[in-house]
Amino acid sequence: GEIAALARTSKVLGLDPFARSLSRWSVALDLQGKGVSKALPDYLACLPEPSRRSALESLLPFMGINEIRLDAAGDEASLFAALLDHGMVAEASEMVDRYMRRLRLVDARSATGYRFKPFYQSRMAGGASDHAGGALHDALAVALARLDRPDDYRRILHRRILLKQTSAPLQATMNPAMMVPRTMTSYRLSTPGSGSSAMDLTAALPEPGLVADIGPYLDIHLELSEQMRDHGRISREGFVAQVCMLGKWCAEHRLDDRAAKLLARADRESTGMLTGRLWIADLHRLLGQEDEAVTIECELLRHDLLPMPRVPAALAAVAGRDGQAEADAIAHRICSFGNHPEVLPLALRHARSK
Repeated sequence: GEIAALARTSKVLGLDPFARSLSRWSVALDLQGKGVSKALPDYLACLPEPSRRSALESLLPFMGINEIRLDAAGDEASLFAALLDHGMVAEASEMVDRYMRRLRLVDARSATGYRFKPFYQSRMAGGASDHAGGALHDALAVALARLDRPDDYRRILHRRILLKQTSAPLQATMNPAMMVPRTMTSYRLSTPGSGSSAMDLTAALPEPGLVADIGPYLDIHLELSEQMRDHGRISREGFVAQVCMLGKWCAEHRLDDRAAKLLARADRESTGMLTGRLWIADLHRLLGQEDEAVTIECELLRHDLLPMPRVPAALAAVAGRDGQAEADAIAHRICSFGNHPEVLPLALRHARSK
């Protein structure tokens, strides 16, 4: 880490030869211990464009799964991307296959009750709460998509889902803006927690410009989400959240038509329920549909299901639509279980009017 940081500093200062030497040193140390290196992109950036492929070829024998230290944390995303970006498709495919074979071996041995070393267990054999295991699967998924191998992509994403079933609830729902107030000190996640929480799997999607057609991979995500819902691995609310996260990814990558279709899909699924519609409101807003987003938030507000950080803006919308007295009455009710400095004056005004 220190050597790589020093190399980046040297690059900024214009000391290119020194930066190149330090980067190569950092890469060599990483490859010796882990078989992959986060410093690889920095090292390649220090080289002239024509010499980058030959540099990669010289390092290739030391890359990939390291038989000496199977439990080492790595950065396969940089490794696969470097190979594919420089046209080394066959080499990238062979290296991905090595990882896939190792995962199949891990699954076979795990089925017999074999216990791996703790970090290796978390990375490749089922410790879904560990970041390293997810990062490895995401890197493999992106590489498989770039290699145009949708069937293998489906397999690795399905394995990723199975590993993540025992992980903590989706971190996005831990944001106060996605939590529903129940009492002054107790909050409920906007989607249910253990056993049914949504999973953000969009890190396994490739950038649209890196594949000929992103559509089949989005279809795989949606299909696997439907299977999770049908088999009870996530609730309907969790499925809505998952579809909206997929739609958010599409919107952020300028795939507005696909995002709109996913929004419609989530809206149909949410018929007859209120929880989970917060995700739909956010996707409406991301697509520039502010009125629809505000309508949903006002509906949630009236049912005491709107996260507290969003309440002041929703009360302002209610005041504009239904009058200040209605907004004050809602604020007064909210203050019985919540606390927000912008809500309190409205509640006091309502109390004084009685």
